[in-house]
Order: sequence, then structure tokens, then C-alpha cells
Amino acid sequence: MNKLDSNYFYDPARAFYDGGVDYLTREKHRLIVIAETAYALLVRLSFDIDEINSKLILIPKGKEL
Repeated sequence: MNKLDSNYFYDPARAFYDGGVDYLTREKHRLIVIAETAYALLVRLSFDIDEINSKLILIPKGKEL
């Protein structure tokens, strides 16, 4: 296939393969970002757990909001 040929630019097999790779790369990146964010949140919560526990409002049994 000649690089100047229009089939080179619009080859359906190549377009499908490239699109699949782009999709997988994008989804992998998205999952990595979600995992990093979740990990950072868990680390932050683990350091702030005492402060969070002290700010919790404890409702005695038998009382309603």
C-alpha cells in the first residue's frame, strides 16, 4: 500500500486497530487516575480518622432526629 494512496489513510482494518488501541489506552489511563485518587483519599482518611471520629455526632439510643 502506497503512503500517497487514499486507502493508506482510510484503511478500515488499520482504523479499527488504532481506534481500539486508543480506546484501551484511554480507559487504562482513566482507571489509573481513579485508582490514584482513591488511594490518596484512603491515605488522607487514615491520617484524619481521629479528627473525623471526634466530630461525629453520636445520637443516644431511643432518640430520633
